Amino acid sequence: MGEELVSLELIDANPWQPRAYVDPVKAAELAESIREHGLLQAPAGRRMPDGRVQLAFGHRRLAAFRLLQQEAPDTRYNFMPVDVVVWTDRQMAEHAAIETSQHEDFTAIDAANGMRRLIDEFGLTQLEAGKVFGLQTQGAVSNKLGLLKLPAEMRDLIQRGDLPERLARGLRSLSQVDSKAAVTAAQAIAKQEPDEREAQLYAELDRYVRGHGQQLNYPPWPLDWPPKPISTGNPHVSEIPMCKGCSYNVRCDAGDPKDRGCIRVGCYKLKLKAWAEAEAACVAEKHGISVVGPKEKVSILYDGSDYKKRDDAIRALATKHASLRAVPVYVKSHGNVYGVKSVSGSDYVLLASTDVRALRKAMAIAPKPKPEKRKLEAWEKRAKAQEAAKRERAKRVRVLLSNAAPAFAPVIPVVLQDLLYRELRDDFAHSYREAEKVWKKASADERGRLIAGALLKKHVGLDGHNAPGVDVVTKKLASLARAAHVRLPRGWDSVPSANSKPQTSKSKGAKAKRKKP
Repeated sequence: MGEELVSLELIDANPWQPRAYVDPVKAAELAESIREHGLLQAPAGRRMPDGRVQLAFGHRRLAAFRLLQQEAPDTRYNFMPVDVVVWTDRQMAEHAAIETSQHEDFTAIDAANGMRRLIDEFGLTQLEAGKVFGLQTQGAVSNKLGLLKLPAEMRDLIQRGDLPERLARGLRSLSQVDSKAAVTAAQAIAKQEPDEREAQLYAELDRYVRGHGQQLNYPPWPLDWPPKPISTGNPHVSEIPMCKGCSYNVRCDAGDPKDRGCIRVGCYKLKLKAWAEAEAACVAEKHGISVVGPKEKVSILYDGSDYKKRDDAIRALATKHASLRAVPVYVKSHGNVYGVKSVSGSDYVLLASTDVRALRKAMAIAPKPKPEKRKLEAWEKRAKAQEAAKRERAKRVRVLLSNAAPAFAPVIPVVLQDLLYRELRDDFAHSYREAEKVWKKASADERGRLIAGALLKKHVGLDGHNAPGVDVVTKKLASLARAAHVRLPRGWDSVPSANSKPQTSKSKGAKAKRKKP
């Protein structure tokens, strides 16, 4: 065996070649090179029992020789040198894979098809087949083979180069749930410019989540629950996995990786049911009661809608009566402070009884719990004190701002005052109408002070929900004045305390008399 001249009519392509297509432009360029310089290296192949030769690699050279044969049908190009070697089917398949992977237009679909044939026909493991194509990890091989499970329309987009492999993998889980929606999303991505395709991917996933899935920004359960998959017996969703790491947990925002959603809404509903049942079991264990049975008839004691029944439900729970039941619910309660969570401890568990009459008798003889009125009054007192302290801080901060504003007003150009007014009028008036009146009546100097005061208010962080301390504001204003080369007036940081009282003329006179010798 060695190099032989073989008739072009007796040469066949490698049957394991993943790509039968040869770029005619590349073949024509090679044909021109062969015409001028000759064939620099003969392709390799094997002799078949019928005398024909199968190429292991070198299909572009074969296509070039056939072009030369058509252009100049003489005996010189009717034969092509072939290095004839004894090779097995597996060796032929591996050589075909190596040659294909070296092509410039080699795609992920070509690699996936080649690996699949090596695995199916020669029993190679996934990792062994991947190494033929230069893949060294099991994950990389699995990602490539997973592309073959995509719809045909998506595979065509990948093959043409319109859909990058990385973005196609992002649609794989959607294709398993809704292949039509996945194809539509892939086509929308392919129409975008290359640098806009990733953002389009997340936009398509977000659209599907909002229309057919469930957002996972604030799920009722931790993302790593359950620790082990829960069997459901459902033919469509056999097991409930944790959301963390689940392939159906997809990203929905290009700018925020934490904005995610579940596209497998059937799994989400089953998980919500399992979570409510788990919560009911926890509540029952905590309070020493039972979970409602599948055939038990119960009366709900408090469903979160009538606050008057809340105290009675709490008293009933304190009795630990045998008729009490924890009932899982699969729709979250209203979530206000008087919701079912204030009784059972969970938004997904209601308190019920199988025998309300017996429960009421037990409640009548049970000691009454201490009233919560005093606790509520103490809480309200603290809340009022905190609100009063915040108002006082805000009042003192406004005094500081009014003292400092005249010094900052000259550094604000007059040409910017109207523009800044439109953006800041809410900060020095309660309404647009009031702001318009104040602005029209104000002089040029007064307008500068208004703008300066509004800017300083934003700088120190004073708003309806936040009132920083006087010391913090003083330091901020002093630092800003140094940066802006502004000289603050003397005594600008003198602010009366909350307990200080204005002196009357009588008290001033009495103080002056005491100072006389």
